[in-house]
Amino acid sequence: MAYAKFAGYEIPKVYEVNETRLHVGETMRTAGGNLRRDTITVKRRWEIKCRPVPKSQLEPLLNHLENTLYAEDEFWLYEFGPETNTVLAMVDPESIELNTMGVVDENGVWHKDGKQLSLVIEEV
Repeated sequence: MAYAKFAGYEIPKVYEVNETRLHVGETMRTAGGNLRRDTITVKRRWEIKCRPVPKSQLEPLLNHLENTLYAEDEFWLYEFGPETNTVLAMVDPESIELNTMGVVDENGVWHKDGKQLSLVIEEV
């Protein structure tokens, strides 16, 4: 079962998800020193780290992101419940890190082109 998906593509072997919140609005102090905040909304941000997988398991997701120029799409995380419970989000292309290493797949086959992915997804 998938742990996370973006645009219907599985983000494989997720082992860590760090969620933070982004304040959308302005915060400043008045001349009297009082803190004032004009809040429009609060958005979520997820930093996702994956275990190494053969390159072929990441290609569908990475190709989709590149072909759509990292456009917004549906994001699902296991804690949202059913896979129909998605949020509109974007992958920050500058956040994508790919480390190359050897990896053994589920069938015991060695792959010298294994990749370990980490990326950041932000709610739109």
